[in-house]
Amino acid sequence: MQLTSLRAGVAVALALITTLPAAAQQTDCSDFKWPLTRETTAFAAEGLPTVVNGTPLPGLMEAANLQLGKQDGVAFPVAPTHHPKHDPAYAGTFALPPIASADTYQVTLSDDAWVDVVQDGKIVKQVGFTGSHTCKAIHKSVRFDLKVGPATVEISDAATQTLKIEVLPKEH
Repeated sequence: MQLTSLRAGVAVALALITTLPAAAQQTDCSDFKWPLTRETTAFAAEGLPTVVNGTPLPGLMEAANLQLGKQDGVAFPVAPTHHPKHDPAYAGTFALPPIASADTYQVTLSDDAWVDVVQDGKIVKQVGFTGSHTCKAIHKSVRFDLKVGPATVEISDAATQTLKIEVLPKEH
């Protein structure tokens, strides 16, 4: 009798565990400073393109999976503004399509990593940050004022070798 009850309890626990991650991804993302609905929807889509370190992102407003390399093997255009805390740390550089309109853009990441944006050979200062340790779909979103012209996203100190990214103009 006790063995049957134990088996039933284990079965119920396993059923709950398998349904929790999907529910958590949808319900624990309300503590950001600005709306990230576009990014949450994009990150959940099937078939996102994979972009490897050193290659351009597919486009603004297009989410992608980033394939990072070991940070000590990445050639950054400008040194990252953050020293690695992860061991190993993963990193990559990704050119954006040329910025056609000066605006505030937000770079949103699915997982823990540092993000810098480079324009004109200099790191662009962040103008906003929001993050969450409870949202399973999005870890952080960082805003930068970008001007017209080329720009490069630098990802450093990532805890994982792959993560999702989307670069969008902020919602006005």
